[in-house]
Amino acid sequence: SSDLQVAVDQNQRMLDLYSKVGEAHLICGDVGDRNVVSEIWRHSSGAATVTSGFSCQPFSTLGDCKSHEDDRSSSLTKTLKTAYYLQSQLIILECVAPASQDGFVRNELSHFMKCTGFHCTQTELKLDHVWPCRRHRSWWILSSPDIGPVELKAWPVLQNIQEVQQVIPDIRFWASNDEHQLA
Repeated sequence: SSDLQVAVDQNQRMLDLYSKVGEAHLICGDVGDRNVVSEIWRHSSGAATVTSGFSCQPFSTLGDCKSHEDDRSSSLTKTLKTAYYLQSQLIILECVAPASQDGFVRNELSHFMKCTGFHCTQTELKLDHVWPCRRHRSWWILSSPDIGPVELKAWPVLQNIQEVQQVIPDIRFWASNDEHQLA
C-alpha cells in the first residue's frame, strides 16, 4: 500500500489515470492556488514529503527554452511555496536534464534553501544506463536541516542491456478484452 495521501494535477485526464493505480485524494487544480493548498492540508495534515515533476517545457528544446519567460516555469516556484506552507521536510523534484543548468531554476532553489536552511542534492539520471532507451532527467532532493543532506547518485551503467529485445524478447498478443479496454 502507498502512503501517498494527495495527488494534484491541473489535467483531469492525468488524475483519472492516477486513480487507476492509487488511492490518494485527487485534486484538480493549480498547486500554487490557496484553495488547493488548503485542501491538501485538509486531507494530509501537512505533507512530510512533497514530490513534483515541475513543468519541463520552459527548459526543454521542444518547449523553446524560454525559462522564466514561460509562464509554466512558475510551477517550480509554486511547488516550493506549497511545500513550505505544508511544513514539508523533504522535497523531491524532477524535470528535463537542461533544467539543472537553468539560471531561473538555480535561483529559485537557492532562494528556497537560503530562506529555509534546507540542503539540496542534485543528479541526472540517464535511463539509458539501465534500460534500452534515451530519457535523461534531473532530480533534486531538498531536505530540511533536521534531516540533513540526502545523497543522490547517478545510476550505474549496465553494459549487458543494450536492446529492448534483451528485456522483452517477444511481442505477445493481448487478450481481446484487454485490447478492447485500451481502445
